[in-house]
Amino acid sequence: MKTKKFYNLIYSKKNNISFKDKNLFIGRWLNIKLLDKGKKNIEFYNHEWLNKKKQIKDFEKVKKIYVEVLNNLTSILNKYHSKNFNLRQWEIILFFFLYHYIPVAYDRWNMIKSIKKKYRLRPIELISYKSKNFECKNSLDVFDLVFSNEWNDWLISEIIKKQELDYFDGKILKKKNIFKRKFQKKDSKKIFRFKNNNNKFFLMNLELPKIQKLKLNLRLNQINFFYDQPSTHDIFSTSERINKIKILQSSNNFVNFITENIYKIMPRNFLENFKEIEKKINSLNWPKNPKVIMTSYSHFTDEVFCIYTAKKIKEGAKFVILQHGHQGHHDFCGTYYEKRVCDKYLTWGNKSKDKKTIPLFVSTVIKKNIKKKNPSGILLKLTEFTLIPWKANHSPREIEGVTEYRNNLTNFLSNLEKKIKKKTTIKSYDFTNSNYVTKEIKKNFKEVKINKFNRLIGRGYVEARDKNLIIETFNSTGFLELLTMNSPVILITTKNLFHIKKEYSRYYDSLIKNKIIFFDPKEAAKYINLIYLKIDEWWFEKKRQKAIEFFCENMCRFEKNQMKVLPKILKKISNESKNV
Repeated sequence: MKTKKFYNLIYSKKNNISFKDKNLFIGRWLNIKLLDKGKKNIEFYNHEWLNKKKQIKDFEKVKKIYVEVLNNLTSILNKYHSKNFNLRQWEIILFFFLYHYIPVAYDRWNMIKSIKKKYRLRPIELISYKSKNFECKNSLDVFDLVFSNEWNDWLISEIIKKQELDYFDGKILKKKNIFKRKFQKKDSKKIFRFKNNNNKFFLMNLELPKIQKLKLNLRLNQINFFYDQPSTHDIFSTSERINKIKILQSSNNFVNFITENIYKIMPRNFLENFKEIEKKINSLNWPKNPKVIMTSYSHFTDEVFCIYTAKKIKEGAKFVILQHGHQGHHDFCGTYYEKRVCDKYLTWGNKSKDKKTIPLFVSTVIKKNIKKKNPSGILLKLTEFTLIPWKANHSPREIEGVTEYRNNLTNFLSNLEKKIKKKTTIKSYDFTNSNYVTKEIKKNFKEVKINKFNRLIGRGYVEARDKNLIIETFNSTGFLELLTMNSPVILITTKNLFHIKKEYSRYYDSLIKNKIIFFDPKEAAKYINLIYLKIDEWWFEKKRQKAIEFFCENMCRFEKNQMKVLPKILKKISNESKNV
C-alpha cells in the first residue's frame, strides 16, 4: 500500500531538495551530512539488500539474469564481428565486466521498483547526461562506472524512464571524465624473447613467488617462458558508436533494459577495438598450440589474454585458474563466474562438490615463513569500502555496512587499554578516497598511529615480522595467509558482515570457539587486554593449534615441499579429453 503523503525523490546529489514535500533519499550515501541531523522533511530509503537472506536470494536471481544477458550478447557480438564463437568463448571475454555491472544495475532497478510500489511521488527531476560519457574502453573501467555519482545518476534516470514514473527534465550536465582508475601497463617485450613458442603450458600472471614460477616452468620442461606483456593502451578507436545491433526481447523487463543499456557503455575493446586486438595477438610470442593456459589474474581485465584464450579453448586448450586470494568461502563470491569459464579451478585448499575444483595450497606463501625480529605492538588493518552500493559482497557493500564496520572498530578501540592503544598501529587502505572510517578513528583515538595507503603494496604477511599480533577487520586474504603461516592473528568483525558457506561453517566454528574470530568488539578488546603480554603462549597453546591445523588443512593448506604437486596436476589436466 502506498503512502498518503507525496514525496520528492532524491536520487542524485544534484537533485533539488523540496521545502514543501517530504524528501525521499534513495540512499544514505547521497548526503552523509544529513544522517545525524534528524530533519523532519528527510527520509532515507531502507535498502532491501541490508537483509542478508534477501541479498542471497537476489544473488541467485542475478546468476540467471547473467546467463540470459550473456546468451543475448553472444548472438549480438557474433553478428557484430561476423564470428561463430560459442557462449563460453564470449563469456571468457565478457564475464568480469558483466558480473560487476549486472548486479549493480539490478540493485538500482529494484530500488526504483520498490519505491514506486511503496511511495506516492511528485514528478521526478531527471539529471541528464549523454550515454557516450560512460563508454568504457576496457573491463577495468567498470569500477569507475559503479563508483561514480555521474553514472549512477544516468543509470537511475534511465530506469525511471523505463519503469514509466512521472518525471521532468532537470539539469543537463556537461561531459565529465569519470575514468580515473588507471593502472595502465605499456607494451613490453622481454629481452630473452623467442619468436616461435611451442610451449604446451602457457602460464601468465600466476599468484606464485618468482622462484616458484621458475621452478614450475622448468618442471614442465619449458625454458622459453619470457612472454610479451601486451597492452591495449595504444589501440584507440575514436569513431562514434553506431547502434547496429538488434536487441533480442525477453519476458524479463530488467533483462531488456540491461541489454539495451549495456551496449551504450560496453568497453570499446569488445566492439570497436576488437579487430585490432586480434592483430596484436598474432604478433605476440605466446604459445601457438598450448594444451593448458593458466592464470590467477589475467582473465579479469586483460582483453588480449581473454580473446587469445577464447580462441585457444576452441582448438582444445584447457583453461585453468589458480586462486589468487580469499575466494570461494562465501555465497557472494565471484568464484562462481570463474568456475563457469574455466576447465579446472585450483583452490588454496578448500574442497568443493563440483568436478572443476582441485584443492591445492596457499600459493602466495609456498616455502615462506615469518621470522620475527624483536616484534613489538599490534598492527590493525582496515579498509575503506565504497559508500555507494555495489555488487553483493562478503565485505561492507554500502554506507550502512561501512558504518557498522566503522562502529565496530571504534567500539573495539574504546575498550582497549590505553597502554596497548599506544602500541597499536593502524594500516588504512583507502582505495575509495573516502576517509570515512579513518577520519572517525583519527578524531577519537589520537594516541593510535595511522598509516594511510591508496594502493596495496607487497604481501600483508611481511608486516607480521615486526608485530606481536595482527588484527584483521574482515575475512580477507591476509587472515588466511597468516593462519597458514601460523602467525598470531585475530579477526574482529560482526555477524552481519561475516558470510560463510554452510559447508565451511564447521572449520570457521573452530576458530570462533578458540578466540581467533570475534563478533563482539568489547569482548575482543578485553581478551586482547588479557593476553597481550603472553601472545605467543596464547597462540601456541595445544588446543588452539589443533583448531588452526584443522582449519588450514581444509581451507588454506601450507605447502612445505618444493614445487612438485602442481606440475603433476597440470600434466594430468593436459591429457584429459577436450571440453569446450
